[in-house]
Amino acid sequence: MNYHQYSTPEEVTSQLSLFICEAIEDTKGDFHLALSLDKHAAILAAALTTEPYLSRIPWGRVHFYLLHEQLGGENLTHYTKLQELLFIPLQIPEDHIHAISDRSLDPGQAAQALQQEVGAQVSHLGGIPQFDLAILEMGIDGHLAGVYPDQIDLYISDEIFAPNETETISGAPQQLVTVTLSALEESKRLVFLALGQEVRHTIGHIINLLPEAKAYPANFLAAKIPWVHLFADDQAMREKSYAIY
Repeated sequence: MNYHQYSTPEEVTSQLSLFICEAIEDTKGDFHLALSLDKHAAILAAALTTEPYLSRIPWGRVHFYLLHEQLGGENLTHYTKLQELLFIPLQIPEDHIHAISDRSLDPGQAAQALQQEVGAQVSHLGGIPQFDLAILEMGIDGHLAGVYPDQIDLYISDEIFAPNETETISGAPQQLVTVTLSALEESKRLVFLALGQEVRHTIGHIINLLPEAKAYPANFLAAKIPWVHLFADDQAMREKSYAIY
């Protein structure tokens, strides 16, 4: 895994924005950018929607793919958040946003719809989509998108998207649709975004090859794909070196 460590979250997202910009500039034609963002959506969007990246990046060439979505509520959380923070400020046309926009779909229908959408837009290698860049926020438990620890079926699924279920903070069931980990393996560039001290132990476990990391989706993917980039701040990287007694 390639580490990009910076002092503050703002510095991290500024450098990640540069990484995105250079990747787009190095690609001819349409650029396929896949996103799974939650807590850190606002800080990354703030960097991308201000100068220099607002003007420097040719946003008209970028197609966005949302890699997870919560279902069954009043709003589509991921789509609604990125629409407000990113797509509207950047004036991204609707036909360049590939996401679930119908909250009435059940998880199985949503997975099928997303799979068809990606299949129509993104080139594939061995049945796996080749996103130009996929950026996924790493959760405290090492989860990525809607794939949570020890959900092995979603690590190695032949499907690109799949239904899943988790729990809200109150313990209520939450239905969702998520990209599978295997669907990310042919991404030309793959980034994990980790900010804040809450993820420090997760990152420490992964970097130091500790047994706890075996359950983490992020560790599974990083072990299979050596070109993964981790963008993290100092707080998130506090446990990257353990003293061995």
